Formats: sequence, C-alpha cells, structure tokens
Amino acid sequence: GDVVVQSPSLEQRRVRVERSHHRQPCVVRRARHPHAPVVAGNVLEQAPRLDVLINNAGIFFARRRLSRDGFELTLALNLLSPFLLTNLLLERMRGAGSARHLTITAPSTVRPDFDDLQGERRFRSLNAFGATKMANLLFTFALARRLEGSGVTANAVHPGIVRTGLMHQAPAPMRWMTGL
Repeated sequence: GDVVVQSPSLEQRRVRVERSHHRQPCVVRRARHPHAPVVAGNVLEQAPRLDVLINNAGIFFARRRLSRDGFELTLALNLLSPFLLTNLLLERMRGAGSARHLTITAPSTVRPDFDDLQGERRFRSLNAFGATKMANLLFTFALARRLEGSGVTANAVHPGIVRTGLMHQAPAPMRWMTGL
C-alpha cells in the first residue's frame, strides 16, 4: 500500500513514498513552508490508495514568528498543518478499508492556553512547543475515537530522545539536556 510521510523541515526535501508490488514511487515534494492542501492534492492525485499516514511535524522557534497565513509558526507547523493534511486525506484512508494514522509527537504536560493559542499576549517558546505536542496528542486521541469501527486506526508515539537539530534555538540548558 501507499505510505505518506509529512515531515516539515527548514530545508527543502523530497520524501519518497514507495508503493508495494514494485509500482512507481509516489514523490511528495516538501518545501520550507508546508501547504497542506497542496500536499494533500498531490497525494490524492498520485496515490489511489492510502494505507498509512505518518505526521512527523516538529519545529521549535525561540521567538514568536508568523506563518504566511498569519498563524504563530510553531502552532502552524506542529499542529495546524498535520491536522489539516490528515482531514484532507481521511476519506482516502477510509477507502483503503484498513489504514493507519500515526502521529510522531513528544510527551507533554503543557496545558494549551486556548485563550491565547497564537501567543499574542505572552509567547514562551518552550510552552508554545509543548502546547502543540499536547494538542497533537489530544487530536490523535479524538481522531481514534471518531474512527472506531471504520477500519482506520489513529495512534501517537514518542520516538525517544533523538539527536536532531529540532531544539537548536532552545535555551542552553535544554540543548544540553537533549545532547545538542
């Protein structure tokens, strides 16, 4: 079956999506600022069947920044983009009969401030990041309940501490703790 990986990053990258039975690969081109409707359109055009969707969104900014659409960028990249992509591809996944949705996230005890999700009144980078990871968990749990009995499952997983450039803008103690 088809596997689509959405993984926004600051570098341009290509994600090769291999189809089973030696078919042509489905290539999803990723750019600096993900645009979920374009990505979803490409996937829907190239993949007649979608068995697995893995959302691996993770970005951290030390200072508040806005997306092209006017959303706080941590929120836009870590939560809104995967949320929208998932919902745009959900019918294709349901059509597969048996499909898997996986959210790669981090454990979080941060309580999202629903009165200030954009961090307009007070932006604290670690709280903004933690709030998006908590929101990913809440979304995945709600999605799993909504999909019960449909043949599509939704799960969240934390990969453990992985050496990446994710926290390169974090305060020094955080960079030290994560081995960066």
